Amino acid sequence: MEVDESGSIDDRKLAALFAYEAGLAVGEADGPGLGAEPELDHEMAGLRECVRLLEEVLPPRSGPISKAPDGPDSATARERIGRFEVLGELGRGGFGVVLRAFDPALKRQVALKVPRPEFLVHPEGKRRFLREGWAASRLEHPNIVQVLEAGEAGPIGYIASAICEGPSLAAWLANRAEPVPARMAARLLASLAGAIAHAHARDVLHRDLKPANILLQGADSETPAAVSSNALPFVPRLCDFGLAKLLDQAADDTRTAPVIGSPPYMAPEQADGRLDRIGPATDIYGLGAILYELLTGRPPFRGENSLETIRLVLEDDPPSPRSLRPGLPRDLETIALKCLEKCPADRYASAALLADELGRFLDDRPIAARPAGVLRRSVKWARRRPAQAVFGGFLLLTALGAAGALVGGQWWQARQNARLREVNDRLEATNTQLGQVNDRLEATIARAEQTDRDARHRLFGSLVKQSQLALDDGHEELALDLLKSVADIRTPPAEEIGFSWSHLDRRIRCRLSVLAKGHRPVFFVQASPDGKTLAAFHDQGPLILWDMAGGEPRGSAAGPIQHFRGIAFSADSRTLAVSHHDGLPRVSFWDASTGQPWGARLTTRRSLTDLYLSDDGRTLAGIPHTATLPEHRLYYWDLSAGPGGPITPLDERAGAARLGFDRDNPTLRLIADALDGKPVEPPASMPGIPRGVEFTADSEIVVTSLGGPSIEIRDRSMIHAASSIPFGPLAYTLSPPLSKPAHPASVPDWEVRIERLHKLAPPGRRELPFRRLDSSGVPLRFSSRGDKLAIRGADATAQLVDLATGGVTMLDLEANLTAVNFSADSRVLILGGFDGRIRLRNLQPPEEPSSFQVHPKQPDLEEVWGLCWSPDGKFLATASDDGVIRVWSFDPESDAPPRQIASMEGHRALVTSVNWSRDGKTLVSSGYNPPDVRVWDAATWTCRAVLTGHRKIIRQAAIGPDGRAIVSGGDDGAIRIWSAGHPEVRRDPLPAHAGSVSCVAFSPDGKTFASSGRDGVVALRDPADGRVIHSWEIETAASAIAYSPDGTRLACSDSLGTIRVWDLGDLPGLPPLILQGHARWAQSLAFSPDGKTLASGGFDQTVRIWDLGTGQELLALAGHTKRVNGVAFSPDGKTLASCDHAGVVKLWRGDPR
Repeated sequence: MEVDESGSIDDRKLAALFAYEAGLAVGEADGPGLGAEPELDHEMAGLRECVRLLEEVLPPRSGPISKAPDGPDSATARERIGRFEVLGELGRGGFGVVLRAFDPALKRQVALKVPRPEFLVHPEGKRRFLREGWAASRLEHPNIVQVLEAGEAGPIGYIASAICEGPSLAAWLANRAEPVPARMAARLLASLAGAIAHAHARDVLHRDLKPANILLQGADSETPAAVSSNALPFVPRLCDFGLAKLLDQAADDTRTAPVIGSPPYMAPEQADGRLDRIGPATDIYGLGAILYELLTGRPPFRGENSLETIRLVLEDDPPSPRSLRPGLPRDLETIALKCLEKCPADRYASAALLADELGRFLDDRPIAARPAGVLRRSVKWARRRPAQAVFGGFLLLTALGAAGALVGGQWWQARQNARLREVNDRLEATNTQLGQVNDRLEATIARAEQTDRDARHRLFGSLVKQSQLALDDGHEELALDLLKSVADIRTPPAEEIGFSWSHLDRRIRCRLSVLAKGHRPVFFVQASPDGKTLAAFHDQGPLILWDMAGGEPRGSAAGPIQHFRGIAFSADSRTLAVSHHDGLPRVSFWDASTGQPWGARLTTRRSLTDLYLSDDGRTLAGIPHTATLPEHRLYYWDLSAGPGGPITPLDERAGAARLGFDRDNPTLRLIADALDGKPVEPPASMPGIPRGVEFTADSEIVVTSLGGPSIEIRDRSMIHAASSIPFGPLAYTLSPPLSKPAHPASVPDWEVRIERLHKLAPPGRRELPFRRLDSSGVPLRFSSRGDKLAIRGADATAQLVDLATGGVTMLDLEANLTAVNFSADSRVLILGGFDGRIRLRNLQPPEEPSSFQVHPKQPDLEEVWGLCWSPDGKFLATASDDGVIRVWSFDPESDAPPRQIASMEGHRALVTSVNWSRDGKTLVSSGYNPPDVRVWDAATWTCRAVLTGHRKIIRQAAIGPDGRAIVSGGDDGAIRIWSAGHPEVRRDPLPAHAGSVSCVAFSPDGKTFASSGRDGVVALRDPADGRVIHSWEIETAASAIAYSPDGTRLACSDSLGTIRVWDLGDLPGLPPLILQGHARWAQSLAFSPDGKTLASGGFDQTVRIWDLGTGQELLALAGHTKRVNGVAFSPDGKTLASCDHAGVVKLWRGDPR
């Protein structure tokens, strides 16, 4: 049937149905068809049959149903719907007809509701009718008409309910002559709210609450008595759930209707067609509309027509009930208006809360709701009518302005001004107090933030110092963990973490790297031949391929590798094969360079205990593990198809040829016979044995040669035990022999097997005393060179044995050792721990720090008195006691030692100092004897000028930042200021210190220079005339001074090793920061480029790094054998150079290796 979007029947069909109904009324059995559309006549046949049945069942509207005559056959004369006997009509609605009927099954009368014909023929209407029965059948409440049954009689659906004798609330109100008493209205609505709360609790929304759908059982609709008491003379019962919605159903049967409900009682969301917003609050609105009508005698909104009423519901506020009925309790009015709020969220949250609120009113208790004030009502009105609100506001302001102008006057103005002054005074006082509170709060926050920064700063320094102590004690891993914790708490980014941290990190990583992923114990590790990839197996975890250089995982298996058996890398390190057993014996493959697994896997008959890959990775060989049958052979497979391709078996001859195995190796056969107990003479040496594999008679011991001078003997039954011992020109045995395994029953004849392995050894063997060994896991590994042996002891510790000397080194670990191996080049010892970490210990760490001898060919002239960096950091200049200034080329990106590129000769004795100009074009140096200052051209390394005038040794010469002025001081106690551009112009010497001038230095901006002397005076001077700007006195002789890069600090050291740092920003300023650590003379000072740290070198042969924020000593760098004469940071702050009295320059690096 064609139905439009609103659910109505096509007009032609509806007209045909009406004509058919009219024909039946006059006794004509056939009605008109649709003429020229026979296919529609077939469809209409079903509709006409429904109409005929309804005409038989339903009485006409014009008169009541006539009762059948009494008698035994009267039941047969009555109309029936199913088993129900229709007695008469109780009423009609827009959706259905309610009949009085007799139920012979229950022997009582019921109210029987059936749909009207036009809804019966529409499937949507039928579902809607049945839904009413489903919804009402869920409910059982004294204030809800009880539904007894719902079903279908042929094409007709019906709902059987209990008969409620009494009028509807609408009829009752229409017959009243006076308004309903307030308390009676509250009691009536409280009963209805309880019924709605019951329905909501069972996920049923009524959505059509109105007086017509409320029956008053026991009330008289004809002559309602005037009730003066508060008691209800009837029982209100809620009925008609035709528009009900089941909250627990996703779909809504009324979704096609644009508007549902009765306009005067609709909630705004119903009137607006916003069905998605309809919920329990919609029924709260309906209850409020009923309460409103009970109190005022009219609904909240009543327009001339339905559209006008809907517009009022959407846009207007209802009139105040007290304006329509003065004397109403204000609390009851508040309750009614809260129920009628436009926004669902502003109404009562539930019907139960509404019932409780009405109970409060009836009990004379305060209610929770509060009436809306003028401001709130104005804002609500303005939101609904913004244009009118703007216009009204304009009119209001205009009227107020006019009124003010008319009513104004001096008296009013004076009074207002006084009030404004009073208010302004209070506001100013309040603002002042708020400002003070805000200032105190900001100060408190600033102090807290500063305290936090200071605490973090001190913790940083303490952890760095602890890391160095741990490193010096040989606890590299602990030192590395401490550095990591430093990086975690440091607030600046990594590049600002400082030289101390970076230097320690570099020194540690030269010796040890730690790979960590998860916490499962590591039970096997194997490095690829090229040393770039590490394969690690974790307990019940996946195979992880690590990038050994970068320290990051390159790839891993999709799942855990169960029952690992063997592993093999190809010679080019590109292919990795792993034998394991995950329910079936398999071999899995990976591309070791990328970490990607192959798409294909090999499934074998038995697990392979030993795997061999050809050099090109195209051939695989494996020895099967068997506990019963001997297997005197290898199995071979072709891997030429590569990842994803098929893996095909090869015959033994072809496979051995592709792997380069000698199928008849007499040397290996001889050793296998000896292991079988046959009388043979083992060879004294085995150089160049071809590749091959031989077995003992029972196949339990395998003798393997992969080429070269050594072989390997392996007991196949002990896959992870210490049963693999290489034999070469010089063989080794273990004394005492290996201990029994953790589960001896799993390895039969343990002692016999070990004895077979140990009793065969060529002449020249030597026995090494080892600690007791554990046979679980892989307790020992030989290096590829055969010169070292790593052992995992029974106590899970590590021992490194030098087989050339027999020396044993105990390796300190932070966790129990579970796996051990070497890299292919034997330079790295790989240790797996129970904590899931993998330690890579460099057995040949590079020298750190790097150092070089300035003049190794002149041992008598070995002292280096000073050094400095070129501004670009590419060159390092050193001042020596042979009178030569040497220039070294330095590459910060390389670990190669500096290379001497120039030497500047001219001084006849030792050079006491050397300094570079900021533009890098000029160097200035000072001499011992004769006392002269020399100016050098940095482009040609030639002397430009020689400045003389001092009568004694010159201790220091400095050049200004612009390269124009030079200042010098010496043992004659005088300071001289020179012009670099005009060396012939000489100024008179300035008497500066009572005794020797130990050091001079220019400020970075060139506006001042500082001098220090053996008289304990430190002075700031004007370079124009040498005038003293400020001075300090210390307890002993000053030895060195230095400006910070920004010129805000000045550091000075003395003969007792004490360092003072003054803040130059506020002279005379606060007391200096005191740094104490050197045992005696601190001979040299240097600020880092960021000005946050200070380096010092002293007579105690140490270089110390200080944190100027906290005064903590971060590092104490030892390594010099004589006193340290000079220290200097490179311009990028990544390298610290130091020189000593032994002619050695050390480069302490802080950049990553």
